[in-house]
Amino acid sequence: MLLEARQFKDKLMAEAKEQAQAEGEKLLAQAQAVIEGEKKAAVEDLKKQVASYAIEIAEKLLKSELSAQAKQDQLVENLVKEIKIN
Repeated sequence: MLLEARQFKDKLMAEAKEQAQAEGEKLLAQAQAVIEGEKKAAVEDLKKQVASYAIEIAEKLLKSELSAQAKQDQLVENLVKEIKIN
């Protein structure tokens, strides 16, 4: 009877250990999926921010460069020359 009880206890402990291991692996996989999703979202957000900043900088540079009429005329001339060459 004592032997049976010990075997039953060992069986229960082994099953509990296996179940805990499986549950731990499941939680780890879920956590990794969440992390990967958040990483992708962060990268996309960062790309959008960088693009927005690049456009803003380009706009400011163009406004600065084209603030004078002479610069605007020179830019148009250069563009016309490039179009004729190509």
